[in-house]
Amino acid sequence: MIKNVIFLIFFINSICIGQEKSPLFLTLSNKGGIMTAHRPFMKHLVRERTYGFELSLSKQQVENSYLANKLKNPLNGLAIEFRNFGYDDVLGHALSLIQYQNFVVIQSKNNFCLDFKIGTGISYITKKYNKEINPTNNAIGSNLNAKVSFKLEVNKFFKQYHIGVGAELSHFSNGTFQHPNLGLNTLAMYLNVGYNYMPRQVFNSLEKMDKKDNISKGFFIAEGILTISEVMPIPADAKKYPVFAGRFSFSKSLNKTWNYEFGVDAVYNLSNKYKFYDKDYSYKDVPQLGLYAGLSFNYYKSQIIFGMGYYVLDIIKPLGRIYNRVGYRYFFNDKLFGLFNIRANFGKADFFEFGLGFKFKH
Repeated sequence: MIKNVIFLIFFINSICIGQEKSPLFLTLSNKGGIMTAHRPFMKHLVRERTYGFELSLSKQQVENSYLANKLKNPLNGLAIEFRNFGYDDVLGHALSLIQYQNFVVIQSKNNFCLDFKIGTGISYITKKYNKEINPTNNAIGSNLNAKVSFKLEVNKFFKQYHIGVGAELSHFSNGTFQHPNLGLNTLAMYLNVGYNYMPRQVFNSLEKMDKKDNISKGFFIAEGILTISEVMPIPADAKKYPVFAGRFSFSKSLNKTWNYEFGVDAVYNLSNKYKFYDKDYSYKDVPQLGLYAGLSFNYYKSQIIFGMGYYVLDIIKPLGRIYNRVGYRYFFNDKLFGLFNIRANFGKADFFEFGLGFKFKH
């Protein structure tokens, strides 16, 4: 799976368990599938069938709000997953903590539900590349990785329990935090069985919805980013370098759920100076300046963002001038937010973006 689809995106839409009126669901999933080789030189890693287990706790958003009605009372929550990759001696196992959003595609009157689920989180993989004890693993260079998953599932909700089936596409990656970073892709089918603390509510499209858009006039956003990136071990040993970045954007609402953005990116990725071992660049060649355009999807206190950019200043050109971003913002209040993004160049991860941002009111 292409790395620029990595979402990620760590923290967090709180599931707010303390609200008694919000239906809660505990679900156990039993998974079986295969690993896919998205690079020709990864075929040796595809061996046996994969398997996994996932335990999730989700909450249905049933409050009387624009988003709850617009998204047909969606679900969100947290899950813990254990899985293998079909090659235990080389790839090991993964233990993941996942935050997910569940969007309703179809819901019948008798609570037959087709849902699309996006999950993002952090994963600990027990086996990684080591040139002495595990040189066969050319996909994962670190124990700690990000995980993203996309699911399509059908569930039948009864009063106190639910059952269902689903399909999942998932990806594990460290965003060049440590080489190698080809990532692992898995395809799986799974069975669900679960307990309902309260019955899942059927969305009633006849209920009165708030039609007011209250579209904002537009606002400015400033974001600061600090992370690290590693240079591949050619010819010397791999080494990590700091990455400093900042972004200043103008954002305007299209409606209550979508915004568009235009911004300027400034990047100082010191690892770029050493990307090409046969060339000698100076520190003044490192800065990159990019123009960015994208969209953001509002989901309660969160935003899912994606867009494209072009480096107007890029002397070293480590991955090309065109870049893309997929990521996540969580608003702590009206002005301050945290962010986690993946910056990539046509499927090749450049670096993770960790940072804080500030929204200037119009």
